[in-house]
Amino acid sequence: MIYGRKQEDSKTKETWDYVACYYPIGNVSTEYNMFFNHEYISEVIFTGYINGDEIKLREDLK
Repeated sequence: MIYGRKQEDSKTKETWDYVACYYPIGNVSTEYNMFFNHEYISEVIFTGYINGDEIKLREDLK
């Protein structure tokens, strides 16, 4: 489950498009974080709540 965007890995200092955690467990600790970039997403199964603020943020992050 993706829960953050434009994230920096605290261990490697590398910047990634997304940070995710296991579902339904959630963000238990940094040891279980998974970092990856947009090109590795092959399918979106569910999209959460989207409003005008989310749309503006997406444009600003491009």
